[in-house]
Amino acid sequence: MDCPIASRADRRRSAKRNRVLDEAEAMFTADSYAAVRIEEVADAADISVGTVYNYFGGKEGLYLAVSERVLDRVEELLAPAYDPDLAPERAITLLGECYLEALIRNPIACRSLVSDTQTPGGDIADGARDRIVRLYDSAAVLIDRGISEGVVTPMNSALAARFIIGAWNGVFASTFATLGPRASTDTVSRTLELGTEILRHGMTRSAPDGVPGPDAHHPEGDGTN
Repeated sequence: MDCPIASRADRRRSAKRNRVLDEAEAMFTADSYAAVRIEEVADAADISVGTVYNYFGGKEGLYLAVSERVLDRVEELLAPAYDPDLAPERAITLLGECYLEALIRNPIACRSLVSDTQTPGGDIADGARDRIVRLYDSAAVLIDRGISEGVVTPMNSALAARFIIGAWNGVFASTFATLGPRASTDTVSRTLELGTEILRHGMTRSAPDGVPGPDAHHPEGDGTN
């Protein structure tokens, strides 16, 4: 039988930990990794600095915990696009819709995808990078499925996934302060919806006859090495 006292203590600890993660995520979203201070996070979460260190071991551990939680949410939001019962064309379109929602809900994810200056290096960056690579690989699998079923023009799926996700990230990054015109969330939403339609129609085999498609087999690979 579970001890009710221990259960209450675990719930309080979990609530405190989540409060720290909420405050840290807000700060890492608003500013660079280097600019965020543990003392400010602790003060915002109304707990001691020592408690933050006890939970996370330091700022790198705190950022890793924030990143893991954000990437869990992103993967959960993208999951409907990977339903094997969906037609590939619809799955690719839905991936764009889900990815937009994921970035709007989790702007820190876009910061990490667009610029590594927002994040620490070392094992923290490597862990986040592994999760992000899975995102690209999953998108490439969708494109390959569309190619195999004859609804997507044969192409290098790894490069196509990189282009599509890079385009989505770049558009969403315009919500940040940059040299270019800053976009509202609504403008970004409508831009990405339009981009998804352009990509969808440009990738499908219903394109006008005589328009050559990219070579599906590049001996040099995806060009990332």
